[in-house]
Amino acid sequence: MKLYMAVTTDEYELPLCVTETCAELVQFTGRPKSHVLTLLSRGTKTCAGFKLVRVEIDDDERLI
Repeated sequence: MKLYMAVTTDEYELPLCVTETCAELVQFTGRPKSHVLTLLSRGTKTCAGFKLVRVEIDDDERLI
């Protein structure tokens, strides 16, 4: 399972938004899908002060 997250750019990278689809992350950021996909692949911070990351979670690690 993949999760898409917007996190803070400090050393803690606290989650600002956690979604199960890239489309939901696009809605959160208000940026075009192509821009969000580029930021996810590069792992760079945005001008809005957050970083976008993709996290893979094994089914064994799910809390719910």
